Amino acid sequence: MFLFKRYKKKEIVLQVKQSYILFKQWEKMKQKLACYLQQRSELLSLKSKKLILLFFFIVCSTGSIFIIINASDKGNNITVKQISKPASTKDSTHLETKSDSAITEKDYKRIERFKSYLLQLRDDSTTGKKFDSIMLQRLHLLDSITLFEKMYLSQ
Repeated sequence: MFLFKRYKKKEIVLQVKQSYILFKQWEKMKQKLACYLQQRSELLSLKSKKLILLFFFIVCSTGSIFIIINASDKGNNITVKQISKPASTKDSTHLETKSDSAITEKDYKRIERFKSYLLQLRDDSTTGKKFDSIMLQRLHLLDSITLFEKMYLSQ
């Protein structure tokens, strides 16, 4: 089956070696360019360096001002077309959305019993450590029970 070609170790080593060679050549080229630019800039006088910096500042600030002026122009507003509603669609505002999980009364009673058991553990001084260990293991257990109650009551 030629769909999934297996690479041999030699091919992988060759690819890694080629990428390493390209990386070394790229680094050499960057070093040569940096040395060339350094030599050229050392030959410039202080006055010419200041003039180049001033020219760069003027060009950049002029370009920025030009972009700001063109952006604030009133003639280039973006228009948004209104999307019309097709006549064949039905009005679904009167339909009730059914939740995927219906909570039965049996489940609600079971959760209520569990909540009362937890609250008894909390209030009892002898089993307070048991309640604390449960709360450390399940940080938001009471929050989840409260949310469950709200979901049941909102049905």
